[in-house]
Amino acid sequence: MNSVTLPMPPSVNRLYRAWRGRVIKSKEYREWLGACQVAMRHQRPLKVFGPYVMTVEAVRPDKRRRDLGNLLKATEDICKDIGMIEDDCLAERIILAWGQGEPGTIKITVAAA
Repeated sequence: MNSVTLPMPPSVNRLYRAWRGRVIKSKEYREWLGACQVAMRHQRPLKVFGPYVMTVEAVRPDKRRRDLGNLLKATEDICKDIGMIEDDCLAERIILAWGQGEPGTIKITVAAA
């Protein structure tokens, strides 16, 4: 099994912005991607080839209402970018849950299906 802990991503609603007629990554999304790269310097996940099962446990950063499903897109994309998975289209099962731990983090576990 393969696990990493990363900062909680922005909601899917805040990943992209329109700028001069183009769609670009938002400043918040770019900053989060940079924070994930820094966090990965201390964690060395193995790559899972082929179909996989992913478990994402998010820890609420505060008491505001949040939609757990809005965290999935950025989470899958960063797993591909850091080399944990080949491609997010290979997911066989994804489990999303609110968990316990350091507020404002997500624990991602990936295993071969």
